[in-house]
Amino acid sequence: MKRTMFVDAVYTQTEGETTCIINGQFLFPGGTTLLEKREHFKKRFDWVRKAILNEPRGHNDLFGALIVPASSPDSDVGVIWLDGDGYGDMCGHGTIATSTVMTAFDLTPNTSSPNRIRIETPAGIVVSEVHVNGDEVEWCKFENVPAFLAERDIPVTLPGLGTVMADIAFGGNYFITIPLPEEFLRIAPENGAHLARLGVLAKQQINEKIKMVHPEKPHITEVDLVTFYQDSQREGTFYRCVHTYRNGKMDRSPGGTGTSAMLAMLEGRGRIAVGQPILAEGLLGSGTFEGCIVRETTVAGNRAVVPTVKGRSSLVGFAKWHLDPQDENGKGYVISTV
Repeated sequence: MKRTMFVDAVYTQTEGETTCIINGQFLFPGGTTLLEKREHFKKRFDWVRKAILNEPRGHNDLFGALIVPASSPDSDVGVIWLDGDGYGDMCGHGTIATSTVMTAFDLTPNTSSPNRIRIETPAGIVVSEVHVNGDEVEWCKFENVPAFLAERDIPVTLPGLGTVMADIAFGGNYFITIPLPEEFLRIAPENGAHLARLGVLAKQQINEKIKMVHPEKPHITEVDLVTFYQDSQREGTFYRCVHTYRNGKMDRSPGGTGTSAMLAMLEGRGRIAVGQPILAEGLLGSGTFEGCIVRETTVAGNRAVVPTVKGRSSLVGFAKWHLDPQDENGKGYVISTV
């Protein structure tokens, strides 16, 4: 029999951002931590990540969630976050999507509503609550890892705009947050290419000046995500934003870890209060995430906050992919657009 591989995937969209969810198809050495599982997957199956998330099966901005056995008794399931270029430490829209799918497909031990799922991620354990009404999974709210404002007022020069001040906040990943005047450039799909280029330029400048290491999780050092934000025209919405990452990839949704980082930044600057819910609008403008800081905490002795993010995810479809390691194009490829 010829050696071959098939991978089953579930596809969702969370306010426009697609998640490719792969459930339980890969075996890992016993007794390994989640980070060790991620390293094992990198060494053994990284070609699968590239083949599924990049063309010809995926696209440049596709994000993935690999469901794995939990390594901690404090969690129900583990998730390794993937994209076409590599691996992430936490993903909010992916948490909403994965929690929704696990509840809708009856893959969790709890059948009550809200369904509570403890998810182990490389950034720490997050806790989802999924609300079910009859046969309908209506929404998911998750409590994220502690968030904090790490750096303030870093000068960044953007073509056509000049020098602006950026902050760095942690919300499961490190984010560079930059206010973007709407009169300069509106955050909208038709301006995606321009926004992506600005994100790459801003990230290059920040990474030349500042190096980050999470004070409790030293494996988290990457400063890869750039959030541009401006006032929203939607009534009752606090801001509109877009998150760019890697070499011009773009989140279509308001972003879950991005919302968490924005909450930490806004609270740290005195613009919102603990317990104040806000609505965040993403690139598409089609819907919102609700974010709220529920309490204060500390990270390595420094003040931090605990955010929650609420959103909805919808089923897009299913795929069974055939992967042939002898098919060079089938292993995945990327065409640069920025």
